[in-house]
Amino acid sequence: MRVVIAIESGPRAGARWLLRSGEKLTFGRSEQADIIFADDRVLSSNHFRISLEGDLGRVEDLRSTNGTWVNEVRVIEKTLTDGDQIRAGSQTFVYHLESSFSTDGRLQDSTGDREGPAAAKIGPSTVPTKKELPSIESLEEESPAEQKTVEECSELDWPADARDPVDLEESDSPVSAAVPPPISEPLADPDPFPAGQSISPLQKTQPKDLSTKPKTAPNSPSKGLPSTLTLEIQGCPSGLYRASQTTESIEAARSDQVTIGRQLSNRCPLTFIIDFGRTKIKPPEIVQGDSSDFLLANLPSDVAALVSPRMLRPTNLDQQEDWLRVGWGKDGMIVLFTHVDVPPLLEHLQRLIQASACDPHEAKGMLGLCWPSLLEASLREGDPTLAAEIIEPCEAVLVESPATAGGWELYGDHRLPQLLMACEISTTSPNDA
Repeated sequence: MRVVIAIESGPRAGARWLLRSGEKLTFGRSEQADIIFADDRVLSSNHFRISLEGDLGRVEDLRSTNGTWVNEVRVIEKTLTDGDQIRAGSQTFVYHLESSFSTDGRLQDSTGDREGPAAAKIGPSTVPTKKELPSIESLEEESPAEQKTVEECSELDWPADARDPVDLEESDSPVSAAVPPPISEPLADPDPFPAGQSISPLQKTQPKDLSTKPKTAPNSPSKGLPSTLTLEIQGCPSGLYRASQTTESIEAARSDQVTIGRQLSNRCPLTFIIDFGRTKIKPPEIVQGDSSDFLLANLPSDVAALVSPRMLRPTNLDQQEDWLRVGWGKDGMIVLFTHVDVPPLLEHLQRLIQASACDPHEAKGMLGLCWPSLLEASLREGDPTLAAEIIEPCEAVLVESPATAGGWELYGDHRLPQLLMACEISTTSPNDA
């Protein structure tokens, strides 16, 4: 038995793969995946896997941040039937039996069933390591007899520029890790943070004309960071990168947490983790019936209300800047720059903290990642696997850092230099001296 996995909608619509019994394919954003979507930021490093054993096809979610959905129902693992739709990241896949798929004339396998060494298997050991999906245009130009299934493609068939970011979980970055070079062009300009609206990664707009200057958030002051602002960016033992102001750069142009938050919010929404007890900020009321936004969800609700930080987004720019101005410097505030909505992001961090409400009796201890001083230590010098998991759904993380000249630091993976460049912020590294 053979099945076809085809992309029905999304940036790579039209791509497809042939899967034989005993084979499986992993889809994700990292080099560990068999099929890589490097530019899909909603997708996890290893997001989901489809396997075929005999006549039984199954899809398995690989602990992704945003979930795997079959026919619009979120699943952990599910048996597939002909025509099932699988939504992951910004793509929608369809699972087809080859017989039903080929009757539409969409797949012609000119090789037939092959035996022996020439019949390459689909899987991590045989799919090229550096791979990208063939362009839709190339698929349209080929006649049905010329179209290739994935097991027939050699590495030369993939675009020469198809290169994907290294997954930090497999990275052994030294303390003096080289800073990745900035991209040659700024990132696409997404819509600014709308007041009072939760931004879903599935609702992101198409990239806009980069010739225009970045917009500011609604009702925001026109001023941004000084044009002379320069941040020093360097590698950390954790495998991540951190950016901060140096004493020399502050003499030219000082930027506090409010200003840097405003500038980066032009490119990416802000999500706050706030300990309202420490910061003395008046907490927003919890509407009865709404899901809890407490990080320590495994505590009784009355206890969590007293001691647990909360994850939430400001309703407008004024509230965002008030929070940053009043609550900063008290070891009670973390800012995440992310396109991921609060519920899946909260779930992701609760799992890392070991404080999920789903398994309150299984957790034997909790990590204090919801407080700046402990999170900063993990991002700077912590276990590389844990640091990579923390940062995965975020473009950058802003934390308090009393030891630095500006009082704050930005942490991120390979995307951090790109984000800063898109925000028109200059960067240097210690190697430039």
